[in-house]
Amino acid sequence: MLWSDFWQPIGNQTPTGLALDSEKSVYVSCKTPYMWCAWTLDGTLKRIIHRYEVEWAHGEGIALNSADHVFLCGDMGLGARTFMLIKNDIYGKFLWPDSAKRYDLGADEHCRDIKLDAISDCYLAGWQVRGSEEDVALVKTDSAGKMLWSWMDTLEGKQEIKAIEVDEEGYIYLTGSHHNGDNWDMLVMKVRQPLTITGRVTDSTGKPMEDFPVSLSGDTTVEVLTDTSGYYSIEVYNGGSYTLSPNLPGWTFSPASHTYSPLAYREFDQDFADGRWTEIAEPPIKQSPSWELTSSVGSQIVLKYSGYPQGSHACFAVFDATGRKVDEIKSNTSSGIVAWGKCYGPGVYFIREVSGNPSVTRKVIPVR
Repeated sequence: MLWSDFWQPIGNQTPTGLALDSEKSVYVSCKTPYMWCAWTLDGTLKRIIHRYEVEWAHGEGIALNSADHVFLCGDMGLGARTFMLIKNDIYGKFLWPDSAKRYDLGADEHCRDIKLDAISDCYLAGWQVRGSEEDVALVKTDSAGKMLWSWMDTLEGKQEIKAIEVDEEGYIYLTGSHHNGDNWDMLVMKVRQPLTITGRVTDSTGKPMEDFPVSLSGDTTVEVLTDTSGYYSIEVYNGGSYTLSPNLPGWTFSPASHTYSPLAYREFDQDFADGRWTEIAEPPIKQSPSWELTSSVGSQIVLKYSGYPQGSHACFAVFDATGRKVDEIKSNTSSGIVAWGKCYGPGVYFIREVSGNPSVTRKVIPVR
């Protein structure tokens, strides 16, 4: 034996639960009065948390999460009992304004144990009394004490659940006793649970995408549409391997998908952002170089050209009536308008493109 300790305040105490924090300190819950105590790793008494004496509250199971928040379950009620849950920090401060959360399942309920999963969802186990029957009772809450669901298993006879475990794949294990009419037998159960996956779909501007399909594939296939704010919610049982992704061809998102192997607890904020349409558009039609005379007779000859490659230039030669080259017209832009003839006398001239493929020759007549 490494150490032991006896704590004897006024009255009788009935320890009911045991848990360790991140420093391996030992936490023990007490049935009556409803309280808990803690010892350090070397056995030094660390803390005694004051009693919670509302409606004959009875303490049962105790659990701590990775943030060293203390969850203490039990039941309370002056007549019919209800499941209850308290959350403290390690100094005993109540973390909920109303101190204790109550979960009334409609009859006389007795809670005996608690376990937490990786995101601090709480699983409370016990039984419900209805007349001469006693049925398995299970409640799941989030870390803020909000009830997510409850479940009663109405087997024939009496079942009293005393302990619960939740494994790394989200399966729930229960043990207790079953009354077969003559004796109490050992009872062990394995239960699968429903889990939700929630998130939001937005486009590249951050705008929510309404009625956008989101698909879950794997052990089960489910597809849902986003609501007016871009949110979606999918419910599926734990333990399977799944891939979740938006499901409309031509769209890309960041990330492209979420994977779960296995799906062991609720998944939220499973968002898909930066939605972009990526379908390939028709290739642009390549425009061939062309030119025309918008004014072929007058004090100035006006020439309009377009479709020339960027960085190249249009070049036109000017010939007189004898066929002698007298000038060149050049431009460094892919399209535009140029004027010619201001410095030349009246007469008949011919203009022909010389920068690309041979083209037609056009007659022009400058006049004064």
